[in-house]
Amino acid sequence: MAGALTRQPLMLRARAKFGRIGFWGHGQPSPVQAPALLLPAKSPETAVLRLNSAEVASPLPASDLVVWPARLIQASALVIILFELAKVLGEAADQPAWTSYLPFRASCMLLGGLLFTVSLQPRLGQRWQLLAFIITSGVLALTTILGIGCETADQFFVNLLVLSLGVTSLLPWSFGWQVAANVLMLASLAAFARFSPAHDPMIYTHWVGLVVGAGIRQLCANYGGRYRQEIARDIVELKRSETELIAAREAALGASRAKSEFLSSMSHEIRTPMNAVLGMADVLAETDLNSEQRRYLNTIINNGTALLELINSILDLAKVESGRISLESVPFSPREIVERTLETLAIRAHEKRLELVAQIDSAVPELVLGDPFRLRQILINLIGNAVKFTESGHVIVVLQTDPAAAGMLQVEVRDTGIGIPADKLDSLFEPFHQADSSTSRRYGGSGLGLAIVARLVALMGGTTSVESSPGV
Repeated sequence: MAGALTRQPLMLRARAKFGRIGFWGHGQPSPVQAPALLLPAKSPETAVLRLNSAEVASPLPASDLVVWPARLIQASALVIILFELAKVLGEAADQPAWTSYLPFRASCMLLGGLLFTVSLQPRLGQRWQLLAFIITSGVLALTTILGIGCETADQFFVNLLVLSLGVTSLLPWSFGWQVAANVLMLASLAAFARFSPAHDPMIYTHWVGLVVGAGIRQLCANYGGRYRQEIARDIVELKRSETELIAAREAALGASRAKSEFLSSMSHEIRTPMNAVLGMADVLAETDLNSEQRRYLNTIINNGTALLELINSILDLAKVESGRISLESVPFSPREIVERTLETLAIRAHEKRLELVAQIDSAVPELVLGDPFRLRQILINLIGNAVKFTESGHVIVVLQTDPAAAGMLQVEVRDTGIGIPADKLDSLFEPFHQADSSTSRRYGGSGLGLAIVARLVALMGGTTSVESSPGV
């Protein structure tokens, strides 16, 4: 025990030349109360204090564990802050010694403390005031005896600086617990640091684990408890910013929902005039027109049809996003839906000299329950896109049962089109997104088709994915 007691101050004394660290200790695992022995240190070399057995307090009963830190630590300053004061204020020839009893462990489980010395010379008054302001802004320490169920404000902090002067949200992380942990690890003290959120009715706080001393743990373990000491930092501004961001996001989502609900409720009023224009154009096409008039009329019909498709896509997406769309559940033939969809798009494919092929697995049932209209809409968007972006080759539609999910169908559309870069695949099913802006200029389209497909498939309980690369 004597050897361990001797080695410990020797280890710390080498550090004392730089950090003004002194040492005291005793080989008994008991709290020590000896404030009278804490004499001013003339130099780091004379800062080693010795205690005899008469100055060792008796072990505390379990009922006193909560107040044990207050009885043990009766110094006039805070060890964490004093270590930084020594660094910030610099060294001086004659320095009064400020002390803080802080337990640590050697091989014999001795309890001890660290003695810090700082200069308070008048020439350092300005820097002292600055550091004092930093000290007095916001740290609260708690001592928790786990297993006994007690948690109180640590009297070490109450009696010394923190709660009496204020605290510090300005305290950098290099101050405080990180420094304390580094210093105490020199004394072979086990240490830890952690983050955990806490909240009381008045304020948000951010808890940062400080240091757990093995000697303290051993002492509390003897009485059936465990010790934890923490410091807290006020993060009200951070929480306020977080709340404002959440509120802004909710407002944006609310505005988007309101837009979608408005469009979905106005779908009839928007579609009806356009249908009337195209209907009257069809009637006009049945009359006697000269070649120039018919050319003008065809322009009206073609552009009107394109506009109606865009309107329908926007309104369908708005209806899906607003939650106003409902799916039917009626018997239908999936084979028939695929074949009729290909018939609709065959003319467009043949104009581009594309081969349009359906491959339907024999295991696909003749009848299924679902929404045939929405399935047709999905197929038209998928196959129509394949035809649009394929200049030569083929478009193949594969319908089969899903091997990964019983009772589900799987539809694949394969083409020999222009392909899609890998970095564009994730956004392909987002509204108004196309793989390239030049794609929109060359091929047209609103970028809504695949977004509608993804949402309709999700409503049906399925998933949508794509595999592609440029030129494939």
